[in-house]
Amino acid sequence: MNGSSHTLGRAAVRLGLLLLGAQQLVIGAWALLAPRDFFTRVPTADVIPPYNEHLVRDVGSGLLAIVPVIAAALWRQDRALTVLALICVLTFALPHAVFHVLHPQGTFSSVGMILSVALPAALLAVALRCPRPEAAS
Repeated sequence: MNGSSHTLGRAAVRLGLLLLGAQQLVIGAWALLAPRDFFTRVPTADVIPPYNEHLVRDVGSGLLAIVPVIAAALWRQDRALTVLALICVLTFALPHAVFHVLHPQGTFSSVGMILSVALPAALLAVALRCPRPEAAS
């Protein structure tokens, strides 16, 4: 990667982090604050009944837990924080996607789950290829 592609790469990673952070914030807050609504409206959330408010709120809290790390990565523009944030997103997204691919509830679910892994994985690859700002010339 040359200088301009590093700048473009960092911008793409920042935009991707912003999108991932917004997604985590919205879905996590929804599950935490309105667990019954989340359970009944999100496709496949009710695949394994019965409804369990505690479990849905825990999922929401878990999704929200990564938001401060993503926000710190965006604010600090630090490569190590960015890599950590993306690894954290993948730590949730990969097993979640594997479950949905092995238990398909429609094409949208499987495609969405694959994308939920592909985006942070691609961003992680770009982040790792970009030199640290202090090392760039």
